[in-house]
Amino acid sequence: MVLITSEVETDPTIYKNNYYSLYPSVHMVKPLTATQEISLSYSRRVNRPGLHALNPFSKYSDPLNLMVGNPELLPEYINSMELGFASYAKKLTVTGSLYYRYMTNMIQRVKDIDSNGVASVTWSNVDEANFYGLELMTIYKPVKWWRIMLSFNLSQTIIKSTSGESELNNSGISWSSNMTQTFTLSKGWSSQ
Repeated sequence: MVLITSEVETDPTIYKNNYYSLYPSVHMVKPLTATQEISLSYSRRVNRPGLHALNPFSKYSDPLNLMVGNPELLPEYINSMELGFASYAKKLTVTGSLYYRYMTNMIQRVKDIDSNGVASVTWSNVDEANFYGLELMTIYKPVKWWRIMLSFNLSQTIIKSTSGESELNNSGISWSSNMTQTFTLSKGWSSQ
C-alpha cells in the first residue's frame, strides 16, 4: 500500500513511500506497596520527514550555504522500552527509569562542501541508532508553598551507518541535570 507518491515535472523519477504499519503501545504498572510501584512500557513510533527535508529544490537565501531536500528520504521508526520505579510520600516523590530506544532509518543532516567553499546541506537516513539511558527525578515539598524538583539524565548514543563502502559510526555519552523551584504565592499566583 503506497500512501505518498510524488514527482518533479523536470525529473522522470516517481517517489513512493509507504507509511502503513502498526504502532503498538503497552504500559504496565505493578504496585509494590501503597506508596511504591514499578512500571514497564513499550511503544513503537514513526517520525515522518517534513516537506523541507523532502523538497528537492535548493534554497538560495545564502549563496555559500545551500539547503536541498531529499525526496528519497524514508521515515524513521523508534522502538522504545522503559523500566521505571516510583516512590510517593507526603513531602517527597522519587522516580527513576532505565530506558532503551532502537531507531531505524534515523534522519540526519548531511553537509558537503565543494571546491568553491559552498556548503550544501541535505538529509539522509542512517542505518540505525541505539539509545541507552537512566533518568532520575525527585520532587520535594518542604512546606506547602515551596516545591523543589531535581532531575538527572545519563544517556549513551550509538549510531551506525553505511555510506557506499564506508562505515560511518559514532557514539557518545551525555548527561544533564536540572533544578526547578516553584513558590506558590497568594491569589493563585506562583513564581518559578
